[in-house]
Amino acid sequence: MRTIAIVGSGPSAIYAVQRLIDGSIPLLITLFEAGKTAGVGTPYDPRSNSVDMLANIASVEIPPVGETLLEYLSGRNDEELDAIGVSRDGLSDREFYPRIALGAYYRDRLAVLATVAAARGHSVSVMTQCRVVDVIPRFNGVELRHVAHGGRPRSLLADKVVLATGHVVPLAQTTRGISKVVDQNAQSRRIGIIGSSLSAIDVAVSAASARGSFA
Repeated sequence: MRTIAIVGSGPSAIYAVQRLIDGSIPLLITLFEAGKTAGVGTPYDPRSNSVDMLANIASVEIPPVGETLLEYLSGRNDEELDAIGVSRDGLSDREFYPRIALGAYYRDRLAVLATVAAARGHSVSVMTQCRVVDVIPRFNGVELRHVAHGGRPRSLLADKVVLATGHVVPLAQTTRGISKVVDQNAQSRRIGIIGSSLSAIDVAVSAASARGSFA
């Protein structure tokens, strides 16, 4: 059985797994995730996003992982939809949903992929709270040095490695940093924003939500 290591477990890793398990050669696939939850990825993590912050891609543009995003959301109950900021009346393949809704989709579909992989003779395992600290080419494969939460450094030798760490930004530029800026200026009636792209929109949405509601 060939071994594949994937660093990261967000959307890039999920699409890689989906393609890999289509093959006939049995694979032992291990995903390393530094965070507590596998599948959500940094852009869609509920710890750094709110229901007010929408994804910048419409539902119909998201490549399906087994089922489409719309099919996934249509199968959730009202309580589950409410938790991710989605209204059943607003379900549409042209809708822009909250980022955390996409995070829930990818998280749950990764679990389904693992089941599908097993049925096809593959094995998919996910190591959460496990950070890869070095990737070293060897004559007989690739060594990954990793550290689990509260543990000691260990190594895994894989035939191939996929680096799917994807969306990595400094802490000061994350939504957590944005929230801090908004909190510090809670009494201010005027906030200046330099730039007008996604980060600027996040500031505007966070500021509006902190003072009332955002339409």
